[in-house]
Amino acid sequence: MAITIEPLAGEPVIVVRVEGYVDAPAVRDLDSETARLRQDDHVYRIADVQAMDTSLPDMLAIMTQESQGTPGSITDAHVTTLLVGDNPWLAFIRETFARQRSGAARIPTFASVDEALVYVRFQWRLAGLGASFISLN
Repeated sequence: MAITIEPLAGEPVIVVRVEGYVDAPAVRDLDSETARLRQDDHVYRIADVQAMDTSLPDMLAIMTQESQGTPGSITDAHVTTLLVGDNPWLAFIRETFARQRSGAARIPTFASVDEALVYVRFQWRLAGLGASFISLN
């Protein structure tokens, strides 16, 4: 398993690439690093999970962990997570967080990191014009 984390210079964006088998402790480490990198600012975390693999028990543990609102997680209000790829787990992740009773999260998905970056930069432009965050998904 390899998780690489690349903060983009001059932008509140962290690009994450997940390759191989992932479990809850690995995601907890990712969340901790995301929280450390974001400091007191809002950050966009673009997670390329195309090459990610896991099991159902590990995915359920990850989802339970991520739903707790811990710093750096998908449900952290200071982190906007975007997913990249067509990994079979993407639909499960998106549906699970969209259906949460409290704090439902809509997670945009994209075919490439470049597309996700275009979306994030468009959101900044809208925010600069006073428009609210929109969802493409």
